[in-house]
Amino acid sequence: MPIMPADWEARYQEGDTPWDLGKPTPAFSRLLREARFAPGKLLIPGAGRGYDALAFAQAGFDVTGVDVSETACQSLRERAAKVGVGLEVRQEDFFAIAEPERFDLALEYTFYCAIDPGLRTAYRDQMARLLKPGGLLFGLFFPLNKPLEAGGPPFGVKRDEVEASMSERFDLMHAEEPADSVKPRRGNEILMIWRRR
Repeated sequence: MPIMPADWEARYQEGDTPWDLGKPTPAFSRLLREARFAPGKLLIPGAGRGYDALAFAQAGFDVTGVDVSETACQSLRERAAKVGVGLEVRQEDFFAIAEPERFDLALEYTFYCAIDPGLRTAYRDQMARLLKPGGLLFGLFFPLNKPLEAGGPPFGVKRDEVEASMSERFDLMHAEEPADSVKPRRGNEILMIWRRR
C-alpha cells in the first residue's frame, strides 16, 4: 500500500519521527565548515522540520525546503522566523515540482529511503530535471544494512543499486563512509556527491 501525504502528516502530528535528529546532520555541518560548495539555489526534498535547511540558509544558500506534511512545513517556517533566516518552504510533492533546471544543488537525507523503491528511477530523473547542468546532488544514502524485502519506510538502500541508477544521469564525484555519522547510523550510510551531466 503506498505511503500517502496524510500518513506523513499524522506521524508529524503524533511526534512519531524517529528519523528527526533534532539538529543539523553532522556530515553536512562538516561540508559547510569545509566550504565544500559555493552558495547557490539549494533544494531539500523531505525537508521535515528543517535543521539542515536552516544551517545552509544561515551559510548563505538560497534554500527551498519541500515536504508534504503541513506540520513539518509550519515547524520549519517558525524556526526560520525565530532565527531570522529567509528561505522558501513549500508544502508540495517533490515529484510535482515543475521548474526545470532551477537549482544549483540538492541535498538528500532520509527522503530516498522514505519513498517507495519503485519511485527511485523517477526520483533520479526528477533530480536531473530540477538541477542545472553541472548541478550537484549530495547526500547520505541510508540504511545500507536493511534488506529491501524487509519493507519500510525506511526502505533498504544498496550502494551498488544507487550507483547503477544514478550514473545514468549523474557522475559520481565523491563517496565516503562518514566517520561523523550519528551513532545509530554509523556504518549504515554513505555520503555521495553526484554531478548532473
